[in-house]
Amino acid sequence: MKVIIASAHCTKVDLIEYQFKSIKKFIKDLDYSYYIFNDAEDCKSLNNFCNINAARNIEDKCKEMKINHVRIPQELHKNRRLIFPNCDQDNVSNNHVCCRAALSVQYIYNYFKNENVILLILESDMFFIKDICLENYIGDKLIVFHSQSRMHIEYMWIGILLMNLSKMKNKDNLFFDTGRVEGVSTDSGGYSYHYLKNLEKNLIKYAEQAHLDEINSINKSKFSSDFYKTLEKINNFHDGKGIFSECYLDYSLFHIRGFGSNWDYTNSHFLKYIEEKGIKYNKINFEEKSNLWKEFCTLKSNIYREYINNL
Repeated sequence: MKVIIASAHCTKVDLIEYQFKSIKKFIKDLDYSYYIFNDAEDCKSLNNFCNINAARNIEDKCKEMKINHVRIPQELHKNRRLIFPNCDQDNVSNNHVCCRAALSVQYIYNYFKNENVILLILESDMFFIKDICLENYIGDKLIVFHSQSRMHIEYMWIGILLMNLSKMKNKDNLFFDTGRVEGVSTDSGGYSYHYLKNLEKNLIKYAEQAHLDEINSINKSKFSSDFYKTLEKINNFHDGKGIFSECYLDYSLFHIRGFGSNWDYTNSHFLKYIEEKGIKYNKINFEEKSNLWKEFCTLKSNIYREYINNL
């Protein structure tokens, strides 16, 4: 069956390369296509390193690498009810990274939902590290996802969604918005609770999450020698305090975590990085913070680039 792999990107064009090269190396489905959905903001923000040309940069990278490119209309973020008819618009921030992520995933899903394909939606900071056939992995299930829950509300985490759209029913009823669900605050994907509660459990496959924390606690046999060396370098970059990443789909998919949309710019490693420069975080302005965060991200990204370039 035809497989579509799609990911929404908003900032780092290097992550497009990581996904594309790893897909070409490790995806074993015979018929697949890769799509980038461009959700870069048009104004200066920490999400795009204050780069008003981020959308153009993403489009240019896709042209260079001959990747399918779709621009997500930015007016949708100003009126979320255009894509989420029942959204909790009064209690969400339209431009919050969680709200933007939910909308971009919904846009991707809507774009393909009426096609007879297997659809994999990935976060931008994920790439493959081991062979996998997605059609074989989903098998006779309708949806593969990592489960999140808040109190009694179980829903799909939108970081990874694998769906057999040719078999799914009532596809117009599946939404991935964030907000309050039966009085409970949820993360991105929270509204998928309503679809899941009407879906038979035997049609679901859970994507188990393997945390990669302390380097000495990691099962080395799960990784190639080259990628394990990359993990060691990341651990050193984090001052020996861990990898702070995850794997999914039987260790075939790696998630850098918190790297794609720049939401984690107050983490302790970044704060230490600027402190070592003699800079106080609360003394820098918006653009200085963005430039320093970009420096830090580039250093970290270059560690993964070395691995990707050797595939």
